[in-house]
Amino acid sequence: MTALSAAAIETPITQRALDWVDAVLSGREPSCKRVKAACKRFRKDLKRAGTDQFPYVFDMEAAEHMAAFLEELPHIEGAWAARGETLKLLNWQAFLICQIGGWRHMVTGLRRFRTVYVEVPRKNGKSTLLGGVGLYFLTVDGEPGAKVYSAAASSDQAREVFDRAKVMAQADMQGGSTLADELGLVVEQHRIKTEDPAAVFRPVASQTKSKDGKNPHCAIIDELHEHDKRDVWDSMESALGAREHPLLIAITTAGYNLAGVCYEQRRYVERRHAKIEM
Repeated sequence: MTALSAAAIETPITQRALDWVDAVLSGREPSCKRVKAACKRFRKDLKRAGTDQFPYVFDMEAAEHMAAFLEELPHIEGAWAARGETLKLLNWQAFLICQIGGWRHMVTGLRRFRTVYVEVPRKNGKSTLLGGVGLYFLTVDGEPGAKVYSAAASSDQAREVFDRAKVMAQADMQGGSTLADELGLVVEQHRIKTEDPAAVFRPVASQTKSKDGKNPHCAIIDELHEHDKRDVWDSMESALGAREHPLLIAITTAGYNLAGVCYEQRRYVERRHAKIEM
């Protein structure tokens, strides 16, 4: 595996993400300083990829695998769904997904990023995006006994991501089949199962008594700023160690709680970005 291991012509979504980075850093794409810092880090990491000091490479083929899966999923709401269209990642979404999927350890091939914090304004399609991420980690990521959890402060919020994943799994795709048909999924009210009897995708709320012992391959935490307690975050984070390359991804709109786990994660990201800007 080498840095930028696939030709750009074979990775159109990943190339879109790379072009967006160029646009942000050149000033052609309006962006805030945090977005610029994320793009600067990406550029810096590409330059030092595959060295003794930085043993990771950006595998465009792996990045494209994850991004292309998401862009094959059907729209489930509005005019796009009525026309039978599939998702198209926004540029920032392509950048996010390609970083999660593409950065790999140059020896083991395992993913670099295991914890992801995303803060976006409302109406950016975050729940639909993460529903697709959950389906990816449940199925084609290739993890035996993959367990995926959509976690939130309330049962209703935990179902926001999970219910979108359910609908996408059951909706007609281009060609007439469903994702459930293609991948052998069993979609139930409170869980999605695969042909692997140990694999499952289900919602988990803060008040649920059985959050411990989950062994997640992918833990999706929606609207982190609404979490007054840190029990969901801590239980999911502590359980990741049993997997080789799991993902804990939190996505949230901005909040007001300066004492909660959301602000803690936000400050951590800000400090990392500050080091890049120095």
